[in-house]
Amino acid sequence: MSTVAQWSYGTRFVPETINSTYHEAIKMSSYEALTGNKPRCGLQSQLSDEFLNKVRTAIDKGDLEVLLDNSNN
Repeated sequence: MSTVAQWSYGTRFVPETINSTYHEAIKMSSYEALTGNKPRCGLQSQLSDEFLNKVRTAIDKGDLEVLLDNSNN
């Protein structure tokens, strides 16, 4: 199945990516200019290792959509 219909799942990370991008004109990211702190790299998660392993397995098997559908029930 196509994942194009699922594009909205990734949109929550777009502002973080844009705001943490280094800008040559101000010699820092817009996040750093606003907060005075360097942006944290990477994504942090409160998800359990057990759940993350289920997601990895589902991705490997091509069953991620099924896992996501089941998690909504």
